Amino acid sequence: MIPRYDPTYSWEDLSVALRASSAGEPESQLRIRLRDLYSVKHVFMFDHARTAICALLIAYGRPGDVLMPAYNCIVVPEAIQSAGYRPLFVDIDLRTLNWTRDGLRRSLTPTTTAVMATHLFGMPCDLDEAASFGREHGLLVVEDAAAAIGAEYREWPVGTIGDASVISFQATKVISGEGGGALLTNDDGLATNVSRLLGSAKSARSRWLYLGKAALRRTAVARGVYPLVLTGNRAIGKEIMIEAVSPAVREPEEMLRRCAPFSSALALAQIDRLPENLRRRRQVAEIYASGLAGHPDITLPKVTQHGNPSWIQYPVMVEDKRALYLSLIHI
Repeated sequence: MIPRYDPTYSWEDLSVALRASSAGEPESQLRIRLRDLYSVKHVFMFDHARTAICALLIAYGRPGDVLMPAYNCIVVPEAIQSAGYRPLFVDIDLRTLNWTRDGLRRSLTPTTTAVMATHLFGMPCDLDEAASFGREHGLLVVEDAAAAIGAEYREWPVGTIGDASVISFQATKVISGEGGGALLTNDDGLATNVSRLLGSAKSARSRWLYLGKAALRRTAVARGVYPLVLTGNRAIGKEIMIEAVSPAVREPEEMLRRCAPFSSALALAQIDRLPENLRRRRQVAEIYASGLAGHPDITLPKVTQHGNPSWIQYPVMVEDKRALYLSLIHI
């Protein structure tokens, strides 16, 4: 399976990360590895990718409207609003789950200053369209590659084509760090402004707290334990088909935090395994696509031309989500 809740770290990784976070400088080492991996000039570490988005937009300094796919994670518009901008939701193509050029044009306003090139589920969006649209209208092109570490577009790593990008090491991502994110850019001006912001940013929480969360998650998804966790989750009614959420806007000084050393160390411990991690995810995605092809109730996702996904999940479209879900849990 492509894991939804099973983190990518092992017990050995947790031990390595604890030692490294107490004795070394894992953030500096991870920044160097990311610079090499993405071939970018500047890498900044934050406690979450959403924090990196907020910092980037503040550093850009042109508050206005930000175009983004209407199908998205709630933390993205939260970060945009916390930076003093306004998220504008663009209608999506139901196969790619992303905006189209026509959708961007219809949503463009005189006060639009940025566009989010979002790689949902690790599926690269059309970066040719994003880049040309940004150039045409003088917009900052931000790649939201939080879910797409290792994904490629025209054989280039996504996160290297826009003006700046963010990646995430949150627990369900391609590399799980129990938190942590990075901002990548080749723009010296943006980098200078981000450095100023980070100078006053607070450090994230204790490594012991992060270790505890990581150990609890690793235990909860163990083969003998997860069925009990799943049963308990169902018993207290936590399996919600549709959830209405509202963005929680926070002041920038509350939003901006540095990456915890433990998270940096945990991501660093796994980075050499990224090729095998990606190979496995792509292999499983091919099995899903082959096995579900032609199913009358399921529409498969369409990968953008020139895109090679990293697949944090494999999304499918159905008319009646609840009915399909209930039929599957009884198999």
